[in-house]
Amino acid sequence: MNGVREQNKQKLLLVEDDPNLRSTMSVVLQRAGFGVETAVSLLAAREQLQTKQFDLILLDLDLSGESGLPLISEVRTFHADTQTIILSAQISTTLQQKAFRNGARGYLVKPLDPIEIIIFVRSLLAGPTA
Repeated sequence: MNGVREQNKQKLLLVEDDPNLRSTMSVVLQRAGFGVETAVSLLAAREQLQTKQFDLILLDLDLSGESGLPLISEVRTFHADTQTIILSAQISTTLQQKAFRNGARGYLVKPLDPIEIIIFVRSLLAGPTA
C-alpha cells in the first residue's frame, strides 16, 4: 500500500540556489506529503523537466544572477498542467506583474514561512475554486 501512496504523491520541483533554503524547504515539503525534487540552476531545472513531470514548480527568481522568468514561460508552453510559484527576496510590483504575465500562479517573498508555503501549494494543487 505504501507503493500506491508514493505513486499518488504530488510532485514538486524546487529550483533554489541557496543550499540551506533548498534543503530546509525540501524537508518541509516532504514532511507535508509531497514528492520533492530539487535543482540548483535553470539548466538543472530544464534537464529535470525534459525527463519528469511535475505538478508544481517553486522557482527562485534570482538564481546566482540568472533570472528565473524565462523558465515560467517555457513551463507554460511545454508543461501546461504544471503550475509555478515564484520565490523572491524582492518585494517588487513590477517583478510580480512580469511573473504573472509569464504564467506564474503565485509570488512568495523570502524569508518564507513554512506553513504559508504548504498552505499555498496545497491550495494551488487542489484546483480551481470557481
